[in-house]
Amino acid sequence: MNEPLTIHAGETTRWSTPYTSFSYIDADGVTKYPKASEWTLTYYAKNATSQFSQAAAADGDDYLVTIAAAASAAFTAGDYTWMAYVHKGAGETLERYLVASGTFKVIPSFANTTNYDNRSFAKKMVDAIEAWLVAGSQGILRVQIDGKTIEYQNKTDIVAALDKFGAEYEMEQRTERISKGLGHRGRILMRFTG
Repeated sequence: MNEPLTIHAGETTRWSTPYTSFSYIDADGVTKYPKASEWTLTYYAKNATSQFSQAAAADGDDYLVTIAAAASAAFTAGDYTWMAYVHKGAGETLERYLVASGTFKVIPSFANTTNYDNRSFAKKMVDAIEAWLVAGSQGILRVQIDGKTIEYQNKTDIVAALDKFGAEYEMEQRTERISKGLGHRGRILMRFTG
């Protein structure tokens, strides 16, 4: 699948997908591959506060999807779930099939954002918990991040949350380093047998 993992609000996003990437099972139980010359492909995406749809254009038998900069400028930042459907016909002859689904993240436009915090949710949690611990606070920890309020009742839960989000943040850093070709900083264990 060629769908993007991130979309930057206010930028044109384009991808092309071969028709053989999609399949459905027809009424006779036969697997079919919908060609763009015969079917319309539409992506639908939603998160907790926003939604949009985008139809693909035919590129021979394949599909070309273009989200215009003006359209993406209206996208709310955050994580989205998307589903792709093909359809043809209308009324009683309408055929419609779910052919793909996934997730992506919308990154806010730097051109339209005055305050931007590029830390991941895991990093924000680590920072909040560490600040609470360094301050020597006692009792309940309440953290509000990205519109979500999270509450921990005791120090055991707080330390467990720090371990969880610390590991998640470390994995994010490792993934980013690997994507930049910098290696993963982890240990590689080898055993020689003979």
